[in-house]
Amino acid sequence: MDYETKRPLMEQIDKCLLEHAAALGTKDGGPSIADVYGMQEMSELHYYLKVQHEFTPDEVTSLLQFTDPLAVAVGCWEERDPAKGFPICDLLNEINAYERFPLVDPAGHAQKEAEQIQSLKDRIDQNMTDFQAELLGMGKAEIIAKSTEITAMREALDFMKEDFDFAADDVAILLNMENPLKFVANQWPSDFVSLLYMEDQIKEAIGDAGREAAAQREAESVTPEQRQAISSEVQTTLQMLVETDLKLYGEVTKDTLEAIQTQGFLLQDGALRKVDPAQAGPAVLPESAKPSLREQLH
Repeated sequence: MDYETKRPLMEQIDKCLLEHAAALGTKDGGPSIADVYGMQEMSELHYYLKVQHEFTPDEVTSLLQFTDPLAVAVGCWEERDPAKGFPICDLLNEINAYERFPLVDPAGHAQKEAEQIQSLKDRIDQNMTDFQAELLGMGKAEIIAKSTEITAMREALDFMKEDFDFAADDVAILLNMENPLKFVANQWPSDFVSLLYMEDQIKEAIGDAGREAAAQREAESVTPEQRQAISSEVQTTLQMLVETDLKLYGEVTKDTLEAIQTQGFLLQDGALRKVDPAQAGPAVLPESAKPSLREQLH
């Protein structure tokens, strides 16, 4: 993203950092050590956001909804999974940012949420209309065979329109689906007891779908150059483990050999090379491999 597009956000987080620093100096009794460390962490994140983070347009738009986008970013950073990068929009929902942090335009945000919920309800209405149109083209025997599905679709429609307590992330995930009504109907139980816990079951299914979609987006966003860089870093680390084992024990431990095979490398004459997964056979550790340090201590 070019700098001009994200300039309003960059200017706002500059302003917020200075305000936090000024507030620290006017605190009654002076700042504590914890305050200073917190300010240091915020400054480091501020630098990362301005210099390193690859913003998406949605991230810029979302953060600008808050009066203190820097504090919101800190909240997201503290809850991130380092293995998944820093997907700010996903993290905003995970930390309930819209309920925890002040908004620039609370009324506007509430209106936007209401509009999104209505869009979702319109979508599931259309899903039911399409489903009914499909039924009209079937014979009686085919319709009878679909009786369970028809019941689930009708009950799911009524539940989502009348009883479901929507959260912001629920709406966003469902709106990204082509047929959210069918998705909910597929979760519909046939026994009465399960119906008592339908709200929790649907929310759990929506959460799972959101995590799968986020993982897919994350996987698709990794460039070949990034994959190569990651592979090179892994190889360097594994090579260091090999060399350390050889210095300490004169041979490579089982832990290191297992790590090498798990990461798709092959150890030959003390050096590592990447193995083509299509050509790699089952991993077999030599029986003579030295036990790991953990096994020896145990």
